[in-house]
Amino acid sequence: MPASALFRSVAALATLAALARPAAASSTVQLDPFEIIAHPSGSDERTASVWIVRADEDSPPPTRLADRVNLVPGVLVDRAGGPGGRSTIYTRGTEENHTLVLLDGVPINDPTDSRGGGVDLSSVEPALVDSIAVVRGPASVRHGPEALGGVLHLDTRSPTASGLRGGIELGGDFHRFVLEASHAFAEHVHGALGASASSDGSVEEGGRTRLHLVRASFRRDGDVSWRGNVWSLRHRADVFPDDSGGYRLAILRETEARDETRTGMAVRAESESDWGRWSAAFDASHSEVETETPGVAPGLRDPAGLPPITSDTDLRRIRARFALDRAGDHGTFGFGLDAQHEKGRDESTIFFGPFAFPADFALERNRGGFFAEGTRRLGTGVVLAAGVRHDLFDGEDDRTTARAGVLGTLHDGRTQWRVNAGTAYKPPSFYALAHPIVGNPDLAAESVRSAEVGLRRAFHDGRTLLDATVFVSRTRNAVDFDPGPPPRVANIDGLRSRGVEFAFDTRISARVRLRGALTHVDARAQPDGTRMRSRPRWFGSVSGAWRPVDGFELAAILTGASSTPASSIPTGDVVLGSWIRLDLAASQRLTERVSATASLDNALNRDYEVVVGFPAQKRRLRVGLNVVF
Repeated sequence: MPASALFRSVAALATLAALARPAAASSTVQLDPFEIIAHPSGSDERTASVWIVRADEDSPPPTRLADRVNLVPGVLVDRAGGPGGRSTIYTRGTEENHTLVLLDGVPINDPTDSRGGGVDLSSVEPALVDSIAVVRGPASVRHGPEALGGVLHLDTRSPTASGLRGGIELGGDFHRFVLEASHAFAEHVHGALGASASSDGSVEEGGRTRLHLVRASFRRDGDVSWRGNVWSLRHRADVFPDDSGGYRLAILRETEARDETRTGMAVRAESESDWGRWSAAFDASHSEVETETPGVAPGLRDPAGLPPITSDTDLRRIRARFALDRAGDHGTFGFGLDAQHEKGRDESTIFFGPFAFPADFALERNRGGFFAEGTRRLGTGVVLAAGVRHDLFDGEDDRTTARAGVLGTLHDGRTQWRVNAGTAYKPPSFYALAHPIVGNPDLAAESVRSAEVGLRRAFHDGRTLLDATVFVSRTRNAVDFDPGPPPRVANIDGLRSRGVEFAFDTRISARVRLRGALTHVDARAQPDGTRMRSRPRWFGSVSGAWRPVDGFELAAILTGASSTPASSIPTGDVVLGSWIRLDLAASQRLTERVSATASLDNALNRDYEVVVGFPAQKRRLRVGLNVVF
């Protein structure tokens, strides 16, 4: 069946199922004592490496989402200096566009941009994100293409009992306003609205960002449960261009202006039937990004520099999924269908002196896929898991991916061991295929093979969790920019990444909690073995919260990384030094409904860079007030 016909059939089926009987799936299941993320389609990542970070309502949120994502082992977000700089995610040393990012179930990767779909996490307001769950390693079987390095799930707060909460936070050039309302319409029907507005920095000091986010959600529990989300965000940033040398080194002192508008909606349903547990989902999104960059002056790495460019990109995406999972006495079996339609365009102009050259392109892509997964419980307590997926594209080669895993427990039931392996692939981005100057229509899809061995151990009646994982992956046909001549996007031999991750989460007492993660990763381009830029060998974090008395909390987050290969046009290849950063926070409940907060960002006032020429945010005090009605 052609992919377009399959798309129409699956989309119609899943849309009718989702809209007729919308339902919600829990984002996690409890595999006592270990919390495991569950797919909206009903499966879980039982044998995979998963880590979950939840918001603490008693602590003030960070200024950027990257500060919370960096608490996940194996995941690094490099934050380009202060306000306005991009927050780029790297999972286990893979490329920035190899992680699928979902906001309330809606993908926000954009194949029209020059980064091939890499997500800027600074465009998501952390104050409205309730939980972060990361699946590390290939995850194509249930999630489809794009998930070469892993999947990042960002979920806003689920509707609960009726109530209203608001907050304000100020500090230097920073301010944030948040308002959330929830209402119980019936015993099993809840709805919520939320909005936030924040601004940080100034153009005169190197960067400014303004972010607005509005969301609505609903939930109904029952024989047919459902969940729906609608959100809209606008992100405007003024910052020095990539590779320019930033605030410290850029010769051209005009900043780049970005204006992003993104909207998304998702509805998903699930219920039990005689055949098993069915689930259906439908989501749609639209993004438009306007960029005006002044270019980059010639430098050591590039004698020609980069010309000024104006760009207006537009992407529309719809997806539909239907799955059925059946549980038996000795295991489970599931299968499903999904489909996706993407339509993107880019209207760009490149300026060479007084001459303006258009660089427009437009592409559409349809994909349909089907998958099957199963688990088998052996008499020894070992669980076997395996899955396979096949995708069909209009005008492209079909693709098959697979995964397999083994999960077991030791005699005390508090120790789990796991082995997991899988494959994934990613079709080239619209930009890489169709840009009229550097695009390459002959690009092959990127593919990855990965394997890992992990161990989890629970202590103190489940109050302490230790997790260790060893992993290795190999990416082939990696897409990168080839300076030529002629300059164009091309497939290189690949990328090899291997490393080890450690993580712990412990509640020492009812008043003290500690969490930490440490990762060693060695990521190198193949075949020459050159270390990949922006990937330190070591990075990690430790966070702690202490409530000495009821109503008062102190919190601290210590993050750091070893030296990192980097590059910019003014400097060429360089190595950035290691760094460490301490952030502090405190909250005090003034009344039953009112609390005050204070945060000290970069409390040690460390001077460091994770991107060449973009100095980190200096020490800054933020104070806030939260009210609950």
